[in-house]
Amino acid sequence: MSEKSSRIVKGTSIVVLGLVSVAVSAITLQYYVSNVTVDNAVINGHSVRLASPVDGQIKKFYVQPGVAVRSGEVLARIATAPLLINASSESAATLASSLQEQKNIADLRASVDGDKAQLDAAQKAIVAFQGRLKHVDEQYKSVKATNTLVLSDVVKQQQAALRVEQTEEAKARREYARYQGLVLQGAIPRQVADQARSTWEASVAKVQQARASLSQSLTNLHASGPEEVIGSNYLLREDRAQLLQSMEEKMVLSALLKARVDANTISLRQAQAAYVRDQAFYQDSHRIYQASQKLSQQNQNHDLQASFDGIVYQTQHEQGEQVKSSEPLVTLVDCNDVWLEKVVGADQASTIDTHAPVDVQLTGFSSTLVGKVDLISPMTGIQTTNERSTGVRVQALDTFIPPNLVGMPLARVTVRLTQPPVQLKSEKFCGLGQTAKLAFARKKLF
Repeated sequence: MSEKSSRIVKGTSIVVLGLVSVAVSAITLQYYVSNVTVDNAVINGHSVRLASPVDGQIKKFYVQPGVAVRSGEVLARIATAPLLINASSESAATLASSLQEQKNIADLRASVDGDKAQLDAAQKAIVAFQGRLKHVDEQYKSVKATNTLVLSDVVKQQQAALRVEQTEEAKARREYARYQGLVLQGAIPRQVADQARSTWEASVAKVQQARASLSQSLTNLHASGPEEVIGSNYLLREDRAQLLQSMEEKMVLSALLKARVDANTISLRQAQAAYVRDQAFYQDSHRIYQASQKLSQQNQNHDLQASFDGIVYQTQHEQGEQVKSSEPLVTLVDCNDVWLEKVVGADQASTIDTHAPVDVQLTGFSSTLVGKVDLISPMTGIQTTNERSTGVRVQALDTFIPPNLVGMPLARVTVRLTQPPVQLKSEKFCGLGQTAKLAFARKKLF
């Protein structure tokens, strides 16, 4: 291949690469202009607390948190009278149960301590982010003050320059008028007067230029505001956006850790209480055995069954505990009724096209899923799920409000997947608490 042909090929390659780069940039810009994208949307769902059908003792727990169950499946068995067992075997069983509970207590305590350490680290990170955010905001104010001071000095300098040019112009105008009179008297040639006129016209042009410069500086001074300051300092703007995103992620993590610490703390207290009871039960097993013989004919078992297909989310009691009728025993999550939700500003929610499909990128999933807007509803405050009645379907997780939106008009946006992936149901608790990135189509202006 000749040198000329080689140059042509290289030139053509550069042009093609340039066109491809321009096309990719145009497509990316079009995507962000036509879409509303939010991070840290959370998978939520409905849960139901199932209660004991009778007063009695929990004879058997057949499920643990995270286990999938079918509608009608027996979750626990409650006996209305103490179980009949041999005194010695009962003592041995109680001792074995106590040893197991000791292990459970140690595991729960380690889990609580670990989660508390992570929660403390997350809260410290939030405080650090807040301090850095305050520092960035102070930098914004400093940049604005500096810009205003510099522009004010420029205006003063140009005002002084305008006055100088105006003085020079007046002087040149008087000189030209004097020379015109001398020409009429025949005292000087007209060329001298023409030269004076040129000097005066040059002075007029300088005055006009000084006025234009002063006008532009005044416009710049009056236009300098917080938006212009931020826009003129890309690094500060990007740092602030990154800080807000990081702080939001830590807030989500903190909320999840706090919920887990609270749940495990309750389980730990229940395990400790059960251990104390088992110790006393171990000492009194023979007396309990004798009393149970008198009630042997009255002993009946009652099963607690799942009311729908789902996942066991929590168990509120331990095997062997005494429970009252209608007292909650098991909380189920309906894996067929889950959604993604995100709290956004009301202004941002108003730009979402509710009829268009939603691109969903679940954390840990490589492929992009398709969803649809289920509901956009206004919010007046933080919604909690602490108070729950048995048998009532309620949302499993509290609705989380990002800290940068507190005090603003808010809207809660829920999205349902058109075809939920099969592997999502295999996730623990059906993916509850898992985060995702959502891309909504933006409403067309016309």
